[in-house]
Amino acid sequence: MFETPAEPRRIVVIEDSPADANLLRIALEKTGLRLDIQIIADGMQALAYFESAATAQTGVDCDLVLLDLNIPIINGFEILERIRSHPNLKKVPVIMLSGSSNNDDVQRCYQAGANCYLCKPSGLSEFFSLVAQVLDYWLHCAKIPSRATAKVSSSRSS
Repeated sequence: MFETPAEPRRIVVIEDSPADANLLRIALEKTGLRLDIQIIADGMQALAYFESAATAQTGVDCDLVLLDLNIPIINGFEILERIRSHPNLKKVPVIMLSGSSNNDDVQRCYQAGANCYLCKPSGLSEFFSLVAQVLDYWLHCAKIPSRATAKVSSSRSS
């Protein structure tokens, strides 16, 4: 039914809680999709990862970002703003995944360029269902630039 990409889809998870990061990894793997999951535990590491991708001039380095709002050193708002400030990273879908349902947080994330803001559900089955729905939508339903397409496009403009 869905086209299977030649290489695994790269998902970057930025989450400081080891328990939540592990749960996300399990939920992602449970989908059965071919995924390359990169887990980053703090804001400084996240910025280093994306700065490297932005300066490589080879386009985006991932297909989807799952970003927790409240992470140490550099928070999710700042990471989102930095991702959106780089031309090579602007088109990467960034999904905010947070325990906060504060309307100010939600508004600030959308104003900074988040593609989606989701509250982490408390139940395990709801959490697995949410992750499966997110991947189904962003990797199958939504048409987004692939990493390969982005690399070709950026090399053509050189």
